[in-house]
Order: sequence, then structure tokens, then C-alpha cells
Amino acid sequence: MKLATIPEMQEMADQVRRDILRMVHAVQSGHPGGSMGCTEFFISLYFNHLRHDPKTWTMDGKEQDLFFLSNGHISPVWYSVLARSGYFLWTNWPPSARSIRGCRDTPAPKKVFQACV
Repeated sequence: MKLATIPEMQEMADQVRRDILRMVHAVQSGHPGGSMGCTEFFISLYFNHLRHDPKTWTMDGKEQDLFFLSNGHISPVWYSVLARSGYFLWTNWPPSARSIRGCRDTPAPKKVFQACV
């Protein structure tokens, strides 16, 4: 899904920030500031720049761009954008603290899909 207009991107950024606060609050742990500060960056990457398709994504990354995140403190923004991009569904925000606790470590794509789904 492409976000073609600035209002669409602003609306998505607002929703992602709400997701971040819900995740951090649900586990009573974490640092929301870093995630909040790079929300637009992640939205721009995932919705306008990276070549990716959650329906055909595999760990080998053929024909798609891969993104590696080494800063685990900003993982809430990544998990929210991945969910909002269609990689997995969290239909009941916030997800249970147990599932977030499995996701809050330093992110790795395989860990995200195994722990968060």
C-alpha cells in the first residue's frame, strides 16, 4: 500500500504512535521516545520506498528490499509498521503483554514472525 499524500502519511503516523504507546504501556516497560521520533522515517520507508510484499515475503529476500534494525529500543515502531503493512495481524490493540514480551527484544525478522503471529 502506498501513502500518496501528506495527510495519509500523517494519519498513519498518528496511528503508529498510538500503537507504540499502547505496546509500551501494556508491558509497563520500554522507551517510547525513540520509536515516536522515527515514526515518519519508518512510514516513508515501508509505504513509499522499500520494495516489499508481505504476501510473498521470504527470509531469502529475493526481489524485495530487506530492512535490518539493530536498535532494539525502537522496535515498537517497527512492529507497528510491520503490522500496518500487512505482515501480521494484531486485531486487538494492544496485543497481550505476553506476545509483546516475546517481541520486544532486539528485532530480527524471523523472531518477529515466530513470536508475534
